[in-house]
Amino acid sequence: MDTTKATTATTLLTENNSVPTVLLTGASGIVGSDLSRVLLERGAKVYAISRNDQSLGHPNLTWVKLALESKDEVMEAYKAISPDWVFHMASYVSAAPSYDLVMPTFQSNLVSTLHMLMAAKEYGCERMIVAGTSEERVDDVKEILPASPYAAAKLASSAYARMFNKLYDVPVCITTLFSVYGPTPLKPKRVLPYAISELLKGKSPEFSSGKRRIDWIYADDAIEGLLKTIQSKEAEGQTFDLGTGSMLTIRELIDKVADIIGGSGRPVWGARPDRPMENEVAADLNKTQSIIDWQPTVGLEEGLKITIDWYRTFQQQK
Repeated sequence: MDTTKATTATTLLTENNSVPTVLLTGASGIVGSDLSRVLLERGAKVYAISRNDQSLGHPNLTWVKLALESKDEVMEAYKAISPDWVFHMASYVSAAPSYDLVMPTFQSNLVSTLHMLMAAKEYGCERMIVAGTSEERVDDVKEILPASPYAAAKLASSAYARMFNKLYDVPVCITTLFSVYGPTPLKPKRVLPYAISELLKGKSPEFSSGKRRIDWIYADDAIEGLLKTIQSKEAEGQTFDLGTGSMLTIRELIDKVADIIGGSGRPVWGARPDRPMENEVAADLNKTQSIIDWQPTVGLEEGLKITIDWYRTFQQQK
């Protein structure tokens, strides 16, 4: 969690005008770490779920070590915390089509989501968000064909969330997160962190063809979308896209990064194979704007420059 950033938004309050108690899974992940920071800055009391021991402290932050694949552990922790808001952000993230990912994504993404939904039904909450992904989008609902085990598990998780809302009155909604980027060193193997780190060292990062088109959303914008959703009474039971609504190929993005950084390093295209069945979809912001009154505010050029500057400082301090 990067505590050097600052926000200017007002204090968060529940529907009863009290400071929210928040249960946050995936708190050490890319989005979860920034979400933790913003929640704390705006006055929330945060219980951050992690599989591993965490040492970062804050007066209103409590780390809870548990395995979300264990129903008993989830139920016990949820009952003790008694959250107002739940952000279920935890996920085993890999869009690779590998057979070896079938069980890890099933357990870490689908089973954990079911346990969180069951806990919310048993013990209640004011509102719950299940984080979806653009990877789970399909063009033909008659022939659902996820492009990876990760996409299949997330697709099923979203379906269960909708079912728990309609059948069991769990106040859950889904936020479809598109490709979030920003200042974070947590996932160095992801496309953008890898490219920036290598180019800052004057090296030439290797990629596939780079032809895949992706909707890139800056992390601060994604966080604001999540907070808008959790506070909206009209959001319950619905799905909201958090993206920009436009796409840029990986090649176009990384070439922009290389131009901003300068130096001797240049990306190498075609050095790695493309993945089969890669999904290409842009966010549809019509419902997002009309119901939760959210739209992105950070442009790509600005977001990339902030991210690159942060990485440059981060590498210098290492």
